[in-house]
Amino acid sequence: MSDQISKISLREQSYHKLRDQIITLELKPGTQINENRLERELSIGRTPVREALLRLVHEGYLTSVPGRGFYVCEITIESIRALFEAVMIIERGGIALSVQRISAEEILELEEIHDSLQKAMSQEVYLQVTLLNSKFHRIIHQATRNNFLIAANYNLEPPYHRLSYLCFSENTGLSTLSAHFDKVIADHDSLIKCFKMRDERASVDLITNHVRLFHTRVTQYLLPSITIIEGARNSI
Repeated sequence: MSDQISKISLREQSYHKLRDQIITLELKPGTQINENRLERELSIGRTPVREALLRLVHEGYLTSVPGRGFYVCEITIESIRALFEAVMIIERGGIALSVQRISAEEILELEEIHDSLQKAMSQEVYLQVTLLNSKFHRIIHQATRNNFLIAANYNLEPPYHRLSYLCFSENTGLSTLSAHFDKVIADHDSLIKCFKMRDERASVDLITNHVRLFHTRVTQYLLPSITIIEGARNSI
């Protein structure tokens, strides 16, 4: 039993270390994963590393190329556009259901995550900010009681995580990080109030503007950089 627990622990360690490196772009888009180096860095065997890699492929953080290995999924202008189209549809549809079905316990959980998120923001722990923000929205989708919507949201999390981390951790001249945080917190606070009041119309309007807020920051900060990266890649 202890060996099995140890194996699971090693696999989880490998998974979380790799996932966090991908989200924070320590492992940049397109990077090939060096399995031997991972084994040395983590001081664990090949099996836990391989299991973690396969899980990350399944979740959409990595892609597997037969005969060549594992690569961090790319971020492109087209993928960002497609992502936000999907996010807008899923968030609006999801919140229309969740505002009707969310439980008092789930609302309480949202409030607890909301408090933790503000603390993480004040401490500038940006990976934690990213994961807590994702958890906040995941609770909303779980409240739909619709497994198809829950699965759709889950599939969007990997690219959303990387964009969120970049947007939360970087200042721009167009929109300061502090101002962006204030808007995110205000939106979350208003969403919680909508859930308590079962206000579907207001909740849909809020989530629409919330997604647009994120899209605006991505457009301001990320798209110019990605245009340069794609141009350089195409010229090689």
